[in-house]
Amino acid sequence: MKSPHGCWLWVGSISSPDGYGRFTWQRGNHQRTVAAHRFALLVAGESFGAREVAEHECNEPLCVRVGCGHVRKTTQRENLRYAVELGRHAGNRVAVTALSSRVERSRRIRNALRDGWDERRYREAIFGVDSDQQTLF
Repeated sequence: MKSPHGCWLWVGSISSPDGYGRFTWQRGNHQRTVAAHRFALLVAGESFGAREVAEHECNEPLCVRVGCGHVRKTTQRENLRYAVELGRHAGNRVAVTALSSRVERSRRIRNALRDGWDERRYREAIFGVDSDQQTLF
């Protein structure tokens, strides 16, 4: 789903607990599942070495747009450095709360956009608000 904000958002399967899109394909009797953003790079002609990963420069786990400040190939070391720099990674500590909220956020976005782009539903999904919820003012 192409958003007007620049990201191309995955609206298929989502992994738990990390909230990334997942893509599965089968050739003959062999089935393979990869992160959707990694698959996007493969489709774009990238190949991956043993220590290379797909990184979201845009910080949107559902983005599958290659290049332009969105998804790019990098090393695991650089990916972790970038995550620490942005405050998305807490060293060796496992941030279970952050991961569970990320998968919930990704599912809300996917569900909001399955029938096409809707700015109101997208914003509700991002911020976790319900349009039927009463406001104070």
